[in-house]
Amino acid sequence: MADDNNDILLPLGYHTPLELLRKYGYRHNLQKTKASVYANEISQETIVDESDAIYVALLRAKAEHVEWVASTDKNGDDVMYLQISGGGNAKWEWRIAGSVEKRICEELGLTKEPVRFRPDNWIPPCSPRIDQDREL
Repeated sequence: MADDNNDILLPLGYHTPLELLRKYGYRHNLQKTKASVYANEISQETIVDESDAIYVALLRAKAEHVEWVASTDKNGDDVMYLQISGGGNAKWEWRIAGSVEKRICEELGLTKEPVRFRPDNWIPPCSPRIDQDREL
């Protein structure tokens, strides 16, 4: 999928639903107990911090350099992706090694193909820098 301006590709990434990361966290014993006090009553619940789960998954896959980035889906909901390419011009778009991508997919149990997505605050790689090179 090309972006609106001059066939600029959006980055490729794997959608990482929070439920997938929670299940991963429970499978690898990453859960924590959260205690709450309300009206002098203490309650406890078991939770998984999704950022901890993605950190551990990337470490186990030997892919610590891969970024977990925020985006917004077509309904305006917040979503997260593991970014595996940089977007930009198709002739020089970078992409992580296939072996790294395979390890990530195996570690997290990802079965769908990566998709093009627009990271929050994304500036295409070929965009001129804004206000950086101007002389005053």
